[in-house]
Amino acid sequence: MKKLFCNRNYKILVLGQVISLFGSAIQRFALSLYLLDLTGNASVFANILALSIVPIIVFAPFAGILSDRANRRNIMVVLDLLSGLCITVYAFLLFAGKDNYVTTGTVMMILSGIAALYQPAVNASIPAIVDEADLTSANGVVQQVSSLSNFLGPILAGVLYGMFGIKVVIVVNAISFFISAVMELFLEIPFEKPVDKIAPIKLFVSEMKESAAYLKHENKHVLRLVEASGLYNLFLVPVFTVCAPFIIKEMLGMSSQVYGFSEGIMAMGMIAGGMFISARPDFLGIKKIHYVSAAMSIAMCVMALALFIPIGTVRSRYGILLAVTLGIASIMVALGIANVIQMTYIQRATRPDMLGKVMAFSTAIATMCVPVGQIGYGFLVEHFADKMGGIVFLSGMFTFLVTLFVRWNVGQIED
Repeated sequence: MKKLFCNRNYKILVLGQVISLFGSAIQRFALSLYLLDLTGNASVFANILALSIVPIIVFAPFAGILSDRANRRNIMVVLDLLSGLCITVYAFLLFAGKDNYVTTGTVMMILSGIAALYQPAVNASIPAIVDEADLTSANGVVQQVSSLSNFLGPILAGVLYGMFGIKVVIVVNAISFFISAVMELFLEIPFEKPVDKIAPIKLFVSEMKESAAYLKHENKHVLRLVEASGLYNLFLVPVFTVCAPFIIKEMLGMSSQVYGFSEGIMAMGMIAGGMFISARPDFLGIKKIHYVSAAMSIAMCVMALALFIPIGTVRSRYGILLAVTLGIASIMVALGIANVIQMTYIQRATRPDMLGKVMAFSTAIATMCVPVGQIGYGFLVEHFADKMGGIVFLSGMFTFLVTLFVRWNVGQIED
């Protein structure tokens, strides 16, 4: 680990991620609260969240081509600048009193599209600037940065939003993107400019076919892991993004500050998982990843049981809040471990010239399930809000079925 942090480029990359992701976490959580307050409707809220995911699905395949064929440092700098400019324009609209849920949803879609292009460049840069032996620890630290941002971001966002409203949050977010862009200017990432000059559309079609053929014929295990990620996103992510806000804000009647603190504790689980796997990179390999996934199913079912408790007293309300918070935090611990293990395996098992495209495919396939799940769960919450325990319990059961699929897949990986 000491050797890793003697790496100048890696230190700059991590610091830039801290600033950028911290601002993004504040913005994402505050805009979610703002949307829920604007709409007051679980179905509309879920539909807007789902639409904000669409740009990720659309742009993710292009992100792979971009990160494989363009200077990754420049990609990160330009996209952080664009994010800062987008947030700045939105801030002017807010201060002019011209914002509404359509404007807010549009901004979320734009930022999602930028994020889809940004993250594959970051992920593909890590193997280029660290030694192969340090790869698991390097991925673990980046995971911890993301998790720490998700831990502190909601807490600070809940406080800022509850005390000052959305305007202060947006200004802080714009500043963070501009600072991150300046930091990334000092990165030195190895890059060789492609010699061919194929038209962008032809290049896109050609490389997408190449990526599909590569995954289908040469890397089936990675393809199945990506498919499993999509299924987990279908059943897990909506519980975090749709069910949890509705349970805490609407069912239990908690304040934005309490919700922000709860979200922070949930994200702390991801930090704990990332720290553990970074400190013990050889503790659990890809062939045992299903043990971690099974723990997520168990935590989901335990959390569901708490939701059957009648909400009649302050004690019961806070008891349910504690159960939901700790249940999701436990799932986050498992995700923090599983994400690093899977990312490291994909990086090692994928040809270097295909890594950016495979990362982009992974993002696209995993992400395309999120809006489907959010719309479906939004409908369920809107029409069966009194059966929230049953909804979460079924999610746990479906998650367990996906875990069985993962167990079968990793069992076929040769040592």
